[in-house]
Amino acid sequence: MKKTLLTLALVAASVAAFAQGKIQFGNDSNHYFVIGVALAGDAGGGIADTAGNTASGAVGAIPISPLPSGKTLLAALYAGANLTLQTSIPLLGTDWLQAGRMANKNILLTGVAGGTAQNFQIVVADIIGQTPARDAAAAYYGTSGVFTAIPGTSLAYPTMLPGGPSQSTWAAANLVINAIPEPASFALAGLGAALLIFRRRK
Repeated sequence: MKKTLLTLALVAASVAAFAQGKIQFGNDSNHYFVIGVALAGDAGGGIADTAGNTASGAVGAIPISPLPSGKTLLAALYAGANLTLQTSIPLLGTDWLQAGRMANKNILLTGVAGGTAQNFQIVVADIIGQTPARDAAAAYYGTSGVFTAIPGTSLAYPTMLPGGPSQSTWAAANLVINAIPEPASFALAGLGAALLIFRRRK
């Protein structure tokens, strides 16, 4: 009796696992992670590959993490109708393939079925939250925007890159990560704009 129950439990677990979507999370030479605007501590610190078509293949591709400022970037994958966080991978060591490229990771999606088109969003930032929205404390933030792909249903983990078996709609463009101005910078910019308007009115 115990063996039968154990067998049934294993079968049920296997069926549940097969119902969950499977996807290979990564980027390619059409989707480099690049720094657009750097923090002052990173500017001139060797974070950007500005040589053009080098091994990284993209100007601004991030060759190292942590950055000179000490910030570690993470690549997060959100999926499903409500875009729930599926995984967050620090771009370090073996998870960092080359400049601007992360190593592909097989992800078993939670609460997202395979076989039908699902919403996805990729975020690269130094602080990752439960939703794709930028965390107020983040120093860096960049996103792919929302796109669709069809997660796998079998043992295979299809890549979410365009042209792959997942029929991804992720547009071919670099994912640009920009430094987030501090609130003090925003306040100074607002004060400058207010003074400019006041002077014009006089």
